[in-house]
Amino acid sequence: MSFIKPDKQIQLVDSYMIEAIQSSDTDINKYQEHLIGFEGKKIRASLVLWSSNKEYSSKSVIKMASAVEIIQSATLIHDDIIDRAKMRRGNLSMVSKWGMVPALLYGDYLMAKAFELIHSLNNCDINLMISETVSEICKGEILQNKQSFNFELSEKEYLKIIGMKTAGFFSCCCEIGALLGNENEKNIKLLKEIGRRIGMAYQIIDDCKDIVVPSKYSGKSHLRDLKDGKITLPVIYFLSACNKKEKHIFMKEISNVRNKKKYFEIIFAKYDIINKSLQKAGYFLNKALKDLETLPDFLFKKNFVEFINNLKVM
Repeated sequence: MSFIKPDKQIQLVDSYMIEAIQSSDTDINKYQEHLIGFEGKKIRASLVLWSSNKEYSSKSVIKMASAVEIIQSATLIHDDIIDRAKMRRGNLSMVSKWGMVPALLYGDYLMAKAFELIHSLNNCDINLMISETVSEICKGEILQNKQSFNFELSEKEYLKIIGMKTAGFFSCCCEIGALLGNENEKNIKLLKEIGRRIGMAYQIIDDCKDIVVPSKYSGKSHLRDLKDGKITLPVIYFLSACNKKEKHIFMKEISNVRNKKKYFEIIFAKYDIINKSLQKAGYFLNKALKDLETLPDFLFKKNFVEFINNLKVM
């Protein structure tokens, strides 16, 4: 084994991903080329790598980091099908370019390939952890879909949903990285909780971006969540702050988001909703930073701290 810096490790992750999803069928590989065009941030892979706390490259850690990114790609494809999203990371989504059926099947194919890669680690505990995490992601999405246009959704219920569909995956990545890095039980539990807290904050920030960040910067359709009736934290905070008349108008105009973008900007700004939501995200990030302080001499602590601080200014 040789010393591998985090950016070099990510390059190895990319190579493993390409190899894992490669097919002898040219029709399948054309989808792979489209997928590779979506240059993602590799956040979940990074969490696995950092949590392993090893300065030397480990085949099992790199494989696991690759697998979680393949799973993430599969879930994004399925998300775009559900949301009928035209854009993904500034490009046409797979469902827009190839159609619903090919996108659905390729998402399934990626999920199967990810589990093939995980199976090659010969670790039953990790197999079970990933299976349970994917199950929770699906249940979270089902619950979110069930709550569409439910203007009575509480903050507690919202936090439960994002805990299942986003934070649980972040938490799992940190826990598995720590397990593969042979960390002690105390550190494994701590990293698991750090991942959960980062994931909660990440989803809240992403939900805020849907409202305030134009498509050309976010890479996805502006106000898409609002149009689809997803009740996010900014919406919950607005509905609890506004008067009855404003609530009635909001519920009426939400079906006409495309032509009412200025209206939504004004009403959210009136009650300082985005800042209030970001404060909630900051609460989770500060908790994660406090937990990191208890990890002395942790090799990639700096990477965690930098990532958290970057989230704070988004």
